[in-house]
Amino acid sequence: MQPKIIYVEDSPEDAELFSRNLERLGLNAEVIVLDDSQALAYFDKLAAENSFVPDVLVLDLKMPEQNGITLLKAIKEIPHFDATPVVIFSGSMGPVEKAEALRNGASLCIEKPHTPEDWEDVVTGITSFLAA
Repeated sequence: MQPKIIYVEDSPEDAELFSRNLERLGLNAEVIVLDDSQALAYFDKLAAENSFVPDVLVLDLKMPEQNGITLLKAIKEIPHFDATPVVIFSGSMGPVEKAEALRNGASLCIEKPHTPEDWEDVVTGITSFLAA
């Protein structure tokens, strides 16, 4: 069965890069991309319908509507996603933001890769939750 990953990202280019690199590195997953403005309503709908639970949630840290930590806090209040691992994914994340994300329930914090080789760390991190 193909794993499902929901990726909340405000940049269509970053979302495409994410999906393309997962596929390039052999992670055959269905990636559902949501803009930060629609994400919480989508999660509420999944919970209300008792619909599927994604295998992993990946949240961009810095988005215009709501940041990844704010969204993380809201998701953690929805029982439907209690056991769902959440990865905070950011191009620039300081130690304070990382600590806050982990304190609020993030399973992992990863910086966005700058080289193709760096994507292996992202795939390894996400795959660790798929194997669990």
